[in-house]
Amino acid sequence: MSQPGSTDPFAVLAEALGPAVLLLRHDRVEYANSSACRLFQRQADELRGMHRRELLDQVPSAAEPGAAAEFYARPLTPQGPGAMSLGCLYNLGDSQELTVLKPSDSLADLGAMTAGLLHNLAAPLSVIRSTAELVGSFIEQASKDDPLLAQRMRSWPPSVLQGRQAIIERVDRIIEAARDLLAKLRGEAHQQRESLDLNQILASEVELLNNDLAFKHQVTTEMDLDPQLPPVRGLYSDFSHSFRNLLTNATQAMADSEEKHLYVSSRYDPESRIIAVMIVDSGHGIAQKYMDRIFDPFFTTGPKGRATGLGLHSVRQLLLPYGAMFQVQSRPGRTAFTVEISLPGERRA
Repeated sequence: MSQPGSTDPFAVLAEALGPAVLLLRHDRVEYANSSACRLFQRQADELRGMHRRELLDQVPSAAEPGAAAEFYARPLTPQGPGAMSLGCLYNLGDSQELTVLKPSDSLADLGAMTAGLLHNLAAPLSVIRSTAELVGSFIEQASKDDPLLAQRMRSWPPSVLQGRQAIIERVDRIIEAARDLLAKLRGEAHQQRESLDLNQILASEVELLNNDLAFKHQVTTEMDLDPQLPPVRGLYSDFSHSFRNLLTNATQAMADSEEKHLYVSSRYDPESRIIAVMIVDSGHGIAQKYMDRIFDPFFTTGPKGRATGLGLHSVRQLLLPYGAMFQVQSRPGRTAFTVEISLPGERRA
């Protein structure tokens, strides 16, 4: 198949699609639409002839002729790896493959929107807080100056007297939650490898779960984080997405459980230089016959309409570049997912 021209039906269709489209022969690009040029930050002439390994941080598994295969990967741009993208590879036969890539929502844009929202909320929240403090101070001073008022106040309902402090505490919680979310989004938008505190990322993801009232009031959470955990060098978003998916799976598994208990732990073994993160839930468990399939894309034992079947698949795709090993133990009432990451360097004797 020759390079499609601007009037070629294939090119017209590819340009009309939103995702990035690449046509490859023998793993080298023959055609790239405009979305692909933007995604890889290269001109079409630059992309033409490039090998798949030069474009994706993880080369997807080959599909059988006439079949398709889903995968996750980061586009490799001149500036470095881009945002994690969901892709689909179609084997057209005759050594030709069609690859379609759709990047995740821009966390940078979402972070900017959150920053703007926080800025716009700051003024009214400040007014509410200062007004509550002013009213409280006025009542306190008035009760000192007027003994009759002080006597009447003794008969007031506790909710009236405590209302001022409740308003202040709730305003502070809103501000703190917004700042936590903003910090998280900024971290995920930062696509540079850096020294990461996995304990902090775990705590942040659990704290965000607490913003869900159903989780906060129905799930008992136990955190057991090793204070001696060494830093891991990597992308913040790789670990935050992975931990979030594991936590989401755990909460969904407990949806119908009478007892909802979530246990999150981290451990570091200096002898083996292995960090182990474990997430345990008291949900329905995973049948042994499904154990070999839980990391397959679109496979799920979760509730229909709520579980996509991509959570564990994306965890594996995101953390395999760090040499992660996965262990899963499950029975009704207890499922434990353990992620082990071996730090670089020689092991201690």
